[in-house]
Amino acid sequence: MKRFYYVVEKQLDSTDESINGLKTITIYKIDNNTPIDLGVIEVDLELNSEEEVEDFLCSNDYIDFAEKVFIAQL
Repeated sequence: MKRFYYVVEKQLDSTDESINGLKTITIYKIDNNTPIDLGVIEVDLELNSEEEVEDFLCSNDYIDFAEKVFIAQL
């Protein structure tokens, strides 16, 4: 089973440090105990992060839709 990890950061408005309604998700896989950055996506705060990560992985051919994978937030 392939394993992927992600980190979520809420984006802040640069003028008043308030949350702007978006989040940045950075996606990784671990290879020989080394994290490998697969990409970064920006999505609405209300969207499910794990589903967005899975969509990213499928769209970029890291997995296919029927494949069972492990995805965890760090």
